Amino acid sequence: MTSAIGRDGKGAGALAGNAVTALAVSPAFDRDPIVFAATMAGLFRSVDAGTSWRPFGERESASPLSAVAVSPGFAEDGELLVAGLAGGVSRVTGGGAWTAGDFQGRPVAVTALVMSPEFMRDGTAFAATMADGVFVTRNRGAMWEAGRFGLLDLDVTALAISPSFPSDETIFAATATGVFRSPNGGRAWREVGQPAEGAVVQSLAVSPEYGTDGVLYAGTEQAGLFRSADRGVTWQPSGPALRDACVNAVVLSPAFSVDHTVVIATESAVYLARDAGATWSRRAEAPGALCLAFSPTFTSGGPVLVGLEEHGVLRLTGALTDWTPERPLG
Repeated sequence: MTSAIGRDGKGAGALAGNAVTALAVSPAFDRDPIVFAATMAGLFRSVDAGTSWRPFGERESASPLSAVAVSPGFAEDGELLVAGLAGGVSRVTGGGAWTAGDFQGRPVAVTALVMSPEFMRDGTAFAATMADGVFVTRNRGAMWEAGRFGLLDLDVTALAISPSFPSDETIFAATATGVFRSPNGGRAWREVGQPAEGAVVQSLAVSPEYGTDGVLYAGTEQAGLFRSADRGVTWQPSGPALRDACVNAVVLSPAFSVDHTVVIATESAVYLARDAGATWSRRAEAPGALCLAFSPTFTSGGPVLVGLEEHGVLRLTGALTDWTPERPLG
């Protein structure tokens, strides 16, 4: 089932006409069905799995937002990090209070956020910026320091963190010139294999079993999706039919190692693959799709949410077995 959310009078209407730049789902979604949306009109929250939305927090008229990340311990700490194109990163508590982080007194334009899987314990998170590389906080967003030694391109478009980060300290950064990997928590970076010559990498996703399978995906601006099975050293196109696509977002099923499911958003549609990306089906029209989010209950029918450039949030529901291909692609 497909529904477009963003036109009624329950707060969702404010999403329409404003780009939804990032979506983040509560880790306890099956119990609390909470979703956050970063938009050009501030931060919004849904408490009904993305069906309706309301402005959230004391800064609901904030400057345009570019990223949002929910604490893995959200059910206990109620915390999230929210980033803006001009306002750095703020820590937001469950009650909606905002506290701005300190980027060493510098104004930064943040493009992406990721948190350590143990954020509740280690307080570690990373922020990608448009011209200043990557910043890291180790105290829950209060203070941020540059982590860009070896990062040859400081215009960072996306981040992806290893699910085993507390032990392997691995994080990836996408740039206009390629993909970089840090094996030590952002202290130093090294360029890994380039997915496609001259193609801007703008989205990344790491396998939930990265520690054992070494799989990650990179979506490019105009060369489609690429897959690496050796931790980014070499890359192969993922589905020849998408080789010219602009891939704005890629997410992997929480059970990827079993169901091999990948969902991507291009600038015009949502595609589904059940074979790790070898073949694709066009699942929904999504004009201006910018971002994606899965619920942790995705494999049992939880929604897939798609943030759009002008029309709010597209909500896709139904078990995977009900997602019959609308337009098969080889």
